[in-house]
Amino acid sequence: MLAGIEERLPLLHTLWNGDSTTGVTVQELSVQSFDAGRILNQCETPVSPTEDYLTLHNRLSEKGAQMLVDTLERWDHFQTNGWEQDPTKVSHSPKLDRTCSFVNWESDSPELIMRRYLSLGWRYPVSSYFRGSAIQLFGLSIVENQKPSKCPGTLSFDTDNKAILVSLADSRHLLRATHVKMANKSKLAILDFINGYQLSDSSDKLTTEN
Repeated sequence: MLAGIEERLPLLHTLWNGDSTTGVTVQELSVQSFDAGRILNQCETPVSPTEDYLTLHNRLSEKGAQMLVDTLERWDHFQTNGWEQDPTKVSHSPKLDRTCSFVNWESDSPELIMRRYLSLGWRYPVSSYFRGSAIQLFGLSIVENQKPSKCPGTLSFDTDNKAILVSLADSRHLLRATHVKMANKSKLAILDFINGYQLSDSSDKLTTEN
């Protein structure tokens, strides 16, 4: 990860913030402060708009291993040419936890929902409430809405893609989900969810509050 974000899982914030670039840093340890040592080697890399946390983590892990070997093999060069971090450019990111996974259908933008999915979905799936119980949404994507707008949170069916569509505050778009999981239940494909809960098109909603 590039130096500059002080956080236990800085890649989460790269995706949560929608950053277009990230990277890997090899640095010395500092006796004064955590993550404040001299930078020895650094590489910047673009972030794909569809890249999620695990994909990005694995890609940068491979890159970091290569850079560490390179740094050790040319230690004298990197130690001589290392540089101090600029403390004025360090940002302190807030903690992201389970509460951040819940969608506010009346206000959240499509971009925020997808950033939530890409950054936290591996640990805290995007969540809402359905008929008074918590529900988690999987296999998410944003699609264009080509029908009259409905109240945010309203569910409709996408039978061609075996998915449900959720109306958003931005009526130009819909959220598509291919799987769901109700609290204390197994994950379900959408057709099983529709049949098991006897859903009818546009009559049910996901809600922001229980």
